[in-house]
Amino acid sequence: MEVEFSLRVLPLNRVGTYAEVWNDLLDRVEEDRHLATKLDNEIQLLRSMNVVPEVHELIEAAMLFLLEAQIAHDAHDAGRAWAALVRCNYYLGTCSSHATQLELTALGGRITGSRIVPLRNMVVEMLKAMPDNSRATKQDLWAEILPAMQKFGKDHQARSTNPRQLLQRWTNHDPAVHPQFARVVEGSLNTRARRKVR
Repeated sequence: MEVEFSLRVLPLNRVGTYAEVWNDLLDRVEEDRHLATKLDNEIQLLRSMNVVPEVHELIEAAMLFLLEAQIAHDAHDAGRAWAALVRCNYYLGTCSSHATQLELTALGGRITGSRIVPLRNMVVEMLKAMPDNSRATKQDLWAEILPAMQKFGKDHQARSTNPRQLLQRWTNHDPAVHPQFARVVEGSLNTRARRKVR
């Protein structure tokens, strides 16, 4: 368990050393004998809501169940000790194969990024093929580009992206898309001035 703690928890700098966490949990278990079960219930509730528990929570659950097993063993309650050891082993295994929220977020970003770059390149190529000042407003241009973006997304399994939101952001902020929009759109790209209430 200490090796798992060193490999998975210490690099996150979220808690102290293994000994510090162990002693803290020991003090907390003396105050509340049902602490392991409470943490177990909290983690299961998080999972039921599709929230990935942090790795330090999983290792703490394993440590708490080990403490509970030791207490049950000392009290000659073999059934409770065995049940606590089973839960301890479950959490150790989960911790070993667990991807943290941070790791999942990074992976999601890489996957999304790999899908968005080709989509943005397709938009830039569409814009380059259009003549200067050929569209009255950026909304006219959006109406023309969005269907192509949606089709491209379906063809490339990138349905998780929001094409309208991406196009709006790119129109105003992307260094490759914005200049092309400014070239193709006859009017100003800043339409907020026209929307102000007078």
